[in-house]
Amino acid sequence: MRADTNLDFESANCTEFDWCSAFAGGSSFCTQSAWRRLKLGRVLKASGGHGQWFGLPQPVDHERELAKDLHGLALTAINVDDLTGDLTLELRESNCIEIRISSSGYESYSFRLFGHEYVGGGGGEPTVVVPTPRAHEFVSCRVVGGFGTHQPPWEAAAEHAA
Repeated sequence: MRADTNLDFESANCTEFDWCSAFAGGSSFCTQSAWRRLKLGRVLKASGGHGQWFGLPQPVDHERELAKDLHGLALTAINVDDLTGDLTLELRESNCIEIRISSSGYESYSFRLFGHEYVGGGGGEPTVVVPTPRAHEFVSCRVVGGFGTHQPPWEAAAEHAA
């Protein structure tokens, strides 16, 4: 699945377990899995290097470096591999960030796009998380039809009845 976008990069942050990036329009991406940043197909950074010393005077700070590197770049496309569920964020100037499904049972990433939340879960099948008519309840459904096209059954039924 692919979604073309043009969303300016806003921020990157890291907590003990999560790596998150925010883009314009409320779009965001988070992962607890390994990620890597590429330019022209070459690996420039990988999550495993964060906090490592590598013989340097201070540990590598990928959070700060990503914010600096991605400043001024826009997210141009999101690709989810139809078989594996691996996620690729394409950015301007031949940059991309890759996130691989790293568990057969747990979620490897989540992202907000076009007003929906998507989850890359175990088994490589992306799902969309949507609120139910009860504000405090949510359901997860397999993504069918592409990003931003999901219509919950209760909305489709109301539209059909009208």
